[in-house]
Formats: sequence, structure tokens, C-alpha cells
Amino acid sequence: MPSSTISLRGGEEYESHQYQRHALGTKAVSQDGRVFRYAEMGGTAGVPGKLYQAVVPIANHTNIACDVARAAGATQISATDGGTGAAVDIFAEGYVYINDAAGEGYTYKIAGGPQQPSGTGHAVAASGAVITVNLAPGYSVQTALTTSSEVTFNRNRYKAVILSTTGTTAPVVGVGVSDVTADYFCWLQTGGPAAVLTDGTVVIAQHVRSSDGTAGSVEALDRDGTHENEQEIGVVMHVNATTEYSLVDLSLDRG
Repeated sequence: MPSSTISLRGGEEYESHQYQRHALGTKAVSQDGRVFRYAEMGGTAGVPGKLYQAVVPIANHTNIACDVARAAGATQISATDGGTGAAVDIFAEGYVYINDAAGEGYTYKIAGGPQQPSGTGHAVAASGAVITVNLAPGYSVQTALTTSSEVTFNRNRYKAVILSTTGTTAPVVGVGVSDVTADYFCWLQTGGPAAVLTDGTVVIAQHVRSSDGTAGSVEALDRDGTHENEQEIGVVMHVNATTEYSLVDLSLDRG
């Protein structure tokens, strides 16, 4: 097992923490091979057996020009937000990528993580103000940025996760495995057998996707219909009735 993967003892996946103990997205595997990722619950309490997704990207933090040029080797990147402020460290452990002009195509990790002081990733930014992110240790600008370089700030997908919506607004990142206090840190299951809230009729050995009728649930993935390109959640192992919880072999983990 890779050194970056944590081995969970039986029942340890149910634990939650008021204070962050692992980097967001840390991978853990139980003794029976189920896979989990470390996440921060958003402002609403989490529950077992429901799908959770990343927060919705903010348009005013997308495709915005650098306010100042940055030479190769710089460890900060900054841009003026488009009219939506940023609370302190909302992008900590996330990414800033260059989507156009000089330096385009590069993705940089933003600083932050367990036991880091507030502001490690970035300070608070008011609406219409400059967001200046600090790059994670080991990262620096590879190709010089100009004031024509356009950047996008993206949160870590496991930060402040929310119950999956009935429309596709962001990728599903895992299934809740226990009751979790709002804003606490916890494990979300991403691989292996998990009980998941079911909407409609699902079929054993067939794929399911996030439901567009009931938040946090799965429904059958229609390969020949309008939802054929939807994100796959997993394969049904045991069928239960709609509004109950079916057993799904999850395939959400990204390696």
C-alpha cells in the first residue's frame, strides 16, 4: 500500500473531527478494501448513505486577469475577483490554474492543510478586491505570468462538501458513512460496497448516477437516453425499494 494511503481499523471510518487531522482528499482503505477520502463537511450536518458533491464553482473567481505580473519562481499568484469576495482560506488546499495567455495550461497547488494557521492559503478578499494565494511548499510559477494571463481559482473538491443537488452543479465526491456535525471533518466513501439512498427503480449489476429527482440519492443510469454522459456513481449490488437504501459498489475514487 502506498505511503500516502492510510489504513483504517474497523469502524474508524465513522469518526469525525472538529479539527482537521489529515490533508483534504487523503485516501484511506479499510481492511476489506473499501476506499474513503478525508473531507470537510459544509455548513449543514452530514448523514450516512447520501451523496455529497464539491461546492459549485464561482463565476467571479473564474477567468480573471492577474493584477500584477509574476516572474518564474514566484510563490504567489493574484487576481482581482469579479465581484464576489473570498473568505479566508476557502481556496486553501485547492488549485489555481492558468486558463489563458502567458503560462496557460499550468496548475498550481495552493498552500494549506492540517494545523496550518489561518491565512496560510490566502487572506480574506472583499468583493472586487485582489485575491492573493500562496502556493504550496515546493510549488512556484513555472512560466512567467503577465497582466494578460487569466487565472481561475478552484476549491479542493473535498472542502465544505454539500449534499448532491438534483441537477449537475459539481462532481459527486463521495457517500456519507455516518452522522457528522456541520463544518466537521470526516471520511466519505468513494469505493466498494455502500448503502446509498435510492430514487426509483435500480437494477442489480447495472450502473447508477446522481438522481435528478431526490437530492443525495442515486437512480438508474440510462445509457441510451438524455443522461448517458452523467457521472457514474457505481454498480448496484443489492436492490431495495425507492426511498430506501440499496447496496452500491462505488466507483468514485480517482486514484
